[in-house]
Amino acid sequence: MVSPELALEVAVRGASAALGIGFLEQLHVGHRSFASSGLYAGNVIRLIGAPEFTERFGTVPLRLVLTVGAACGLLGLFLNPYEGAGRLILALTFACAVVSRFCRIMGGDGAEQMAILTLFAGCLAILPGPDASTTLLAVFFIGAQLVLSYFTAGFVKAVSPTWRSGTAIGLVMCSEAYGERWIGSFVESRDALSRLLTRAVFVGECLFPLILIAPREVALAMLVAGLVFHVATAVTMGLNTFMIAFPATLLCVLVTVENVSPWW
Repeated sequence: MVSPELALEVAVRGASAALGIGFLEQLHVGHRSFASSGLYAGNVIRLIGAPEFTERFGTVPLRLVLTVGAACGLLGLFLNPYEGAGRLILALTFACAVVSRFCRIMGGDGAEQMAILTLFAGCLAILPGPDASTTLLAVFFIGAQLVLSYFTAGFVKAVSPTWRSGTAIGLVMCSEAYGERWIGSFVESRDALSRLLTRAVFVGECLFPLILIAPREVALAMLVAGLVFHVATAVTMGLNTFMIAFPATLLCVLVTVENVSPWW
């Protein structure tokens, strides 16, 4: 139904764009990130015992890395990763992501982590040269990673009393960091809706691995539901990369399901 080459290409393009946007966001808040208590501050890095080269790298080279990463990431959305220029951009984007992560004291969000893993698989499959077996293996890895990400996120929510009580979504939407307060207030004022939305999220995430053995129609419906979930979450919570990094890997899940499900 979908070729592994196409699935990997879409995943790599999406991951590159997501990281490019992430680099731009870090540069946008650079005056805080590179301040005395920011993510890349030398005194903070020393305090937590980060690798020595992290501090020596310096803020100027790091800004350059973020700038190059932003440019390459956005170019990666438009360039074919199987061609010469696209392969170079793929390698540079991944390298910038690795360097910036070593120099940062805070972990990234799920979208960034998924994008980095996608580019890692893409580099291993594409840079040595086209190979059908390696491409399919990379697609399987990315698809399995998405399934595992959903299940892990759902399990963590399922053991949380706040999520099980059905109040988590309203609380998140009303927080300072994420969401729209008016949406949070609307959800919080309607107990039944709050419980329905909150529990539907973690139940759906926990059950997502069933896509690997689901009939064709059910599997396709689950993929569409995943796409709608990511778009809705990105719009309501202002997560710019969330709408790109995860949906770009859905074709990898589809290829994986086609190869492992007894119903296809």
